[in-house]
Amino acid sequence: MKGHNNMNLFEMLNKYHTRSTAIKSRGTIHSEEGHVTSLERCLRALNLTEPSDLSEDVGYRMITWYKEKTNNSNNSINKRMAHLKRVLRYFKVETTFYNLSFLKKDTLPYRRFQDNELKRIFKFIDLSMESPAATSNTILYKLMIYMLLDTGLRISELLDIKIPNIDLNNQIIFLEHTKNGKKEPIPFSDFSDDLIRQVIDLQYDDVYLFWNHLKDRQMNYQNDVRNFMRRLKQKTGLDRLHPHRFRKSYGTMIYQESKDIRLVQKLLRHAELSTTEIYISEGIEEIHSRYHKFSKVFSKRIH
Repeated sequence: MKGHNNMNLFEMLNKYHTRSTAIKSRGTIHSEEGHVTSLERCLRALNLTEPSDLSEDVGYRMITWYKEKTNNSNNSINKRMAHLKRVLRYFKVETTFYNLSFLKKDTLPYRRFQDNELKRIFKFIDLSMESPAATSNTILYKLMIYMLLDTGLRISELLDIKIPNIDLNNQIIFLEHTKNGKKEPIPFSDFSDDLIRQVIDLQYDDVYLFWNHLKDRQMNYQNDVRNFMRRLKQKTGLDRLHPHRFRKSYGTMIYQESKDIRLVQKLLRHAELSTTEIYISEGIEEIHSRYHKFSKVFSKRIH
């Protein structure tokens, strides 16, 4: 092994992550934090410490550990292994670990919510404010769901919103950190306006809009959003609940109203139109409606 400056695997993972925090987007940083935590657990469990401990065969032992000891999907395991490969390459480690093959993908892309699913989600969210189990954070989760649909923001962008960057008069949010690294203005509407004002008036924090009042810290994906999505899934009975599905719904619903794909591209801030096309999926209601409209052709041609 050469070029790793006598660092062990844990030091490499953390030094690489420190570098990432300085140059990468917030969303990527959050993802890498999850990889680091997960990989450290795996390495400790298998008693792997040094870069010299890794090989292609050891990589398959790591995959087996993930399969037996965690609920990670193949896609998630692939991402963990890919991250470790990036770290090793960055430190110029020579190893057969790079030969490790990826597992077959076992999850489908996130799809938009159907209208009946959104109604179930928002019914629960609205009623949660009156629940005996409601806390000072409940209104934050309500705002989160409303804004995810109203703005199409990625969850990392949403959690990073700063109160001084919200122009309530013009209904604009200025994002400081985005996936493409650009500072951008994002519109919001009356749909979430009142809730935004309510949360600001609560004065949980002077800087961040999404401030965990119970923990006295900025909200994050790992501890706050993920747990909330699990509870929401249990209460609504909906499968594969994830913040990104609201972004998919946002794109589809704006397109269905406007029929303007360029508008949707600009709102979603996609560099390529082909990416936007993936986000625009016709809802089952619209498909059925169009089917019934055109199915008259059967009677016309047969009778």
